[in-house]
Amino acid sequence: MQSLFSTRRATCAILGVAALAAPLSASAQSGSDEWKFRASIYGWLPAFKVTSNFPPPLGLVGGGNTQVDGGDILDAIESVFMGSFEARKGRWGGFADVVTIDLGKTKTGAKSFTVGGNAVAIPANASLSADYNLSGTVWTLAGEYAAIDEPAHNLNVVAGLRYLALEQKFNWAFSGNIGAIQVPLRSGVLSSDGSVTDAIIGIRGRARLGDGGWFLPYYGDVGAGGSNSTWQAMVGLGYSFGWGDITAAYRGLGYKLPDSKMVTDLRLSGGLVGVSFRF
Repeated sequence: MQSLFSTRRATCAILGVAALAAPLSASAQSGSDEWKFRASIYGWLPAFKVTSNFPPPLGLVGGGNTQVDGGDILDAIESVFMGSFEARKGRWGGFADVVTIDLGKTKTGAKSFTVGGNAVAIPANASLSADYNLSGTVWTLAGEYAAIDEPAHNLNVVAGLRYLALEQKFNWAFSGNIGAIQVPLRSGVLSSDGSVTDAIIGIRGRARLGDGGWFLPYYGDVGAGGSNSTWQAMVGLGYSFGWGDITAAYRGLGYKLPDSKMVTDLRLSGGLVGVSFRF
């Protein structure tokens, strides 16, 4: 197992198209027999935590998993795209949400490398250089029903599927006096990939704050199936105009997977701001 942890907030903004932040408002209440749609553009600044699994290096005597625990190897976002589309007619509707991620980081000078649960003795004048890349896609496809559909509050019950697909690669090489390190461990390339599909249930809505344009958007779901568990949550503050909304929110997405999968832990969380358009 290779464990790569990062909780540092990304330093770049990500632009995408997302409609997760709020359902269609009063214009799509029950009683309307017209289709209503929503699209939004957001910038998201997520922090990441990833625990990645790889097979043991080829040719390693005794086998065992591979674990690297040398600090915040992963703390760089190469690109993230968020996109979603919502359609509604009366109380019934649905949405498709996609998040694509591409992460990468090179780390030099690391001093920890573990194989099969046993730490490799790294001489004082030797060091480890590691390069890690993770790319993947998260799809959420769900239907929804407006259990509460009033001008002051819209609450939808959500049910659907979430699909996660990941590919990752880890390159490493020791430098310096490496005489004590086994040949299969001195350098190498590991890769793994896979996908899981989960059923999800949740709620999604917005509550109007007073008589003006301010509102509180919220979302939450939980699920399981291919993973041990998955969750997603969002809460924020928005202001509604005739053409759409402006929203600031905090969004999180997480997975717990079996040890046999390509990752055992994946979390993205952070603030976002955006502009929504209704049509």
